Amino acid sequence: MKIANHNYFRAAVLLETLAQQGVKRVVISPGSRSTPLARTADLSGRFQCDVILDERSAGYFALGCAKAEQRPVILICTSGT
Repeated sequence: MKIANHNYFRAAVLLETLAQQGVKRVVISPGSRSTPLARTADLSGRFQCDVILDERSAGYFALGCAKAEQRPVILICTSGT
């Protein structure tokens, strides 16, 4: 697979590594800086992606999913708040 943009390539490598480690769910709180990572996760077809606009709610949702499923969950967001 040829990926022209370095950010998308790095996102693909990171997500592939995490998928190999058993990660199956991604919670996305979208923002412009996380677009390559969020799009790559969604388009890969390897993850169940949930989109939650509020970052704090997304964090708690991801934590709840991780506890309920007993496996790591990826949280993609751009804010440090």
